[in-house]
Amino acid sequence: MDNEATEKILNIRVSYSEAINGIAEYQKKIDALKEREKELAMQLKAGKVTRSEYRKEMASIKEATKEYQGEIRILSKEIQDDIKLQKQ
Repeated sequence: MDNEATEKILNIRVSYSEAINGIAEYQKKIDALKEREKELAMQLKAGKVTRSEYRKEMASIKEATKEYQGEIRILSKEIQDDIKLQKQ
């Protein structure tokens, strides 16, 4: 293999690894948000938060979840693009 081909393969592997790590981190954040949703529901049932506070917090959680899911989609696309490049 010439140096250029070796460099491309190394770049793809680094990019792939970084993307996988990024996906894992965003998934952890999504999992934490799901746990927060459960906690919030229990607090609402227990009367520790008002319906209004619950709705505001849930809206915030939903938006953050959407953002993280979007980032996961972007990283997944990068991985697929890297795989396509690797096959060439």
